[in-house]
Amino acid sequence: MLKLSVLDRFNAELCQALCFEKESEVGIGPGSGKDFLDWLEASNLFVISLDDQRRWFRFHHLFRQFLRDKLMRKVSIEAVSELHTRPSVWFEKHNLFDEALQYAFEAHDIDHAVRLVSQQRYALMNNAQWQQIARYLKLFPPGIVEHSPELLMLKAWLSYHHGNWDEIPAAISAIDNLVEQTALSSEDLGYLQGEISALRSLMSILAVDPENNILHAEKSIATTAPELWIVRVLARACLSGAWQMGGDLREAYRAAYESLESEPVITDHARALLIEPACNIHWIAADLNGVSLAAKQCIELSQKANNREIQGFGRMHLGTASYHLNDLKSAEENFSTVVRKPYQNYGENLAYSYFGLALTHQALGRPDTALQVSDQALNFFLESGNITLLSLAQAFQAEITLRQGQTSRAALWADQFIAPPPLRPLYRIYTPHLTLVKVWLAQNTPTSRLKAAELLDKLYSFLVSTHNSQFTIEVLILQALLAEANGKRKSALELLVQALELAEPTGNIRVFIDHGDPIITLLRELHEQGVNQAYIARLMEAAQPAESTRPRVRQSALVEPLTNRELEVLALLAERKTDKEIASSLGISLGTVRQHSHNLYQKLEVSNRREAVARAYELGLLSG
Repeated sequence: MLKLSVLDRFNAELCQALCFEKESEVGIGPGSGKDFLDWLEASNLFVISLDDQRRWFRFHHLFRQFLRDKLMRKVSIEAVSELHTRPSVWFEKHNLFDEALQYAFEAHDIDHAVRLVSQQRYALMNNAQWQQIARYLKLFPPGIVEHSPELLMLKAWLSYHHGNWDEIPAAISAIDNLVEQTALSSEDLGYLQGEISALRSLMSILAVDPENNILHAEKSIATTAPELWIVRVLARACLSGAWQMGGDLREAYRAAYESLESEPVITDHARALLIEPACNIHWIAADLNGVSLAAKQCIELSQKANNREIQGFGRMHLGTASYHLNDLKSAEENFSTVVRKPYQNYGENLAYSYFGLALTHQALGRPDTALQVSDQALNFFLESGNITLLSLAQAFQAEITLRQGQTSRAALWADQFIAPPPLRPLYRIYTPHLTLVKVWLAQNTPTSRLKAAELLDKLYSFLVSTHNSQFTIEVLILQALLAEANGKRKSALELLVQALELAEPTGNIRVFIDHGDPIITLLRELHEQGVNQAYIARLMEAAQPAESTRPRVRQSALVEPLTNRELEVLALLAERKTDKEIASSLGISLGTVRQHSHNLYQKLEVSNRREAVARAYELGLLSG
């Protein structure tokens, strides 16, 4: 009983291993673990059955504590450690990993604990047990992880999964140094170097170095353990990205899709994970229909594999495609599916799903909800200590506030950057570089327009050189708006035509209409000139606010009724449009807008636009 008190639970086999397998103990007391448990039950010695089959038992917690206290007084610390070592070995033999690790730590057998986690790490990674991995690594005393190549490798993969990619170069260097000092078999060394090559391939992608990317990716595919398919998938994704970056879309798709048949170990989970990078390639190519199809395939395969994390990536991609195709109902559904379970989908997937959901609420005329979602993203990454994604969430919050007309608030964020963040491949729904440009355009000063022009030129060169059609479209649109702000209408229209030619094949809608009335004014002029009329008509129709979100205007018994034009200005004031935006929307001058606003204020007996809108709702002039 004293020996069994070290166990949280026990059965006959475990009792046998702990109490009766040493030669010196054979024949003392009952003859086997089963006999002993039968005797414990028959004696009613505070034993509680844990299952209907009466296979597993535990002591009553007070009785167990009494036994443990007596054990500690009776035997040495070394003997107690030995009592923990034996159940650790038994649980390991019976594939009960958590309990094996628990008793290894209680036995202070750190070498055994390292070996246990090292043996399980492929399964843990393949099954995306990232929270479990983080918990295991925290169990080790300080310095242990840094002296084990396998544990340090796990730590590096955890940084990758959490999106803390800036930590990876130092991790690679530390593993390299450790491998040189550690005696590993040639096979284990080769497998570790395959994983290092996969991370180097990722770093080459971020450094926009396709040549080294291909070199490291192919080395990883050749040397990574066949059963560690989650790393092999990353290497194949990087290889696909390298070909895309070099402008060879056919080879990029081949690297993504043909790997489904060439991997030595393939499961539905692995297939789903292999499809996910293809979504990125379709997105970069501005192929929204391709994104949708690949994302649906990814979701279907991940459902078969019962893998919710990969399903989350599929949902994020499908939400992104749906949003840009202006299918806002589908976008909201898919992004919400990810955001509702943040601890299951944390990392990049969660961040961009938060952003996509906020953009969708904004597009649906729910600005307060959009801000709430943006705040949720910020708070989550603040609480989790993810500095990389926290910085991204702060940038996105500036994007949302800017879309709601709060230029000064967005400018506070922009002023924090002495220079824009480094240019890296853009393959998600949002990038902070474009928010910087939009802030400077909104400020509309000679200095801010000059800064916007410089960054847009850099972005355009970078995106064209990396063959990123999706973000090239938006940069062309922003360049058109900049040209218009500089009074160069002809250049603005020419740039917009280039954007339309890139976007029209798959019907990209929101990339245009999210820029509001200024871009609609330019599109209307192109439509009148006979340029791509069918597509532009679709864009202008999509730009009309939904009836449920548009403020409705009706006359009331004012002493002096409002004119039709004043009613139009009032409705746009309720939408928080600036004077410049109102002028552009109605096709009138700024002076005329201000005159109509002045007349409004007099008739409503108020002194500013905020009071005018409030008074209009009070009088029933506005509803909805």
